[in-house]
Amino acid sequence: MIKSIVYPVMVAGGSSVSEKDANFAYLAGKLLVREGFAILCGGRGGVMEYVAKGAREEGGFVVCVLPGLRSTTPPNKYCNVSIFTGMGQARNVILVVSSCAVLAIGGKWGTLSEIALARKHEVPVITLHSWNLGDESVITARDPYEAVRLVKKHARLSKGWEL
Repeated sequence: MIKSIVYPVMVAGGSSVSEKDANFAYLAGKLLVREGFAILCGGRGGVMEYVAKGAREEGGFVVCVLPGLRSTTPPNKYCNVSIFTGMGQARNVILVVSSCAVLAIGGKWGTLSEIALARKHEVPVITLHSWNLGDESVITARDPYEAVRLVKKHARLSKGWEL
């Protein structure tokens, strides 16, 4: 069996999305996989489902870290692995510290909290149609192609996953 190394990137964003953000997430999922990344996400709908769908269509690997329990929190159908935490939004810490970079697409307060956690833990953050904090430590991309290029440039690639 040929094994490959992939690097986990968290993709954050809202569970309800505009068509634009849905398309951005779907394309970002495809592009990230093409560049050797695996997807970490919250495992629900919206941005999380679209990025997972794009990634899986490219043969990528998607780990979903869910806020609830198996009995109450169904993952989206594109997750390769679903981790049920029962931790609510506190699961965001697991997602952030397990990632070599965070890509935030759209989103509201939950996404902002993930961006803040990433900066607190010195995980690079790239935003796409998301929060602009006026802080140079959060990098803004114009489209999914630039977002993935920036993820590749800034990701902390100290240790990947062998699949």
